[in-house]
Amino acid sequence: MREFDKLIVGSKEEYERMQANRKNVLDFVQENVHRLSLTDITSMKELR
Repeated sequence: MREFDKLIVGSKEEYERMQANRKNVLDFVQENVHRLSLTDITSMKELR
């Protein structure tokens, strides 16, 4: 019997759109986490 990681139901276009949306969300989160980190570092320096 063959095992599968995922079962995808729907059109290829729909799947590709979901993957693109997922990438956009991940990019947004990473960008904002980076900005938050820089802000936190600056704030910590100001407290000294």
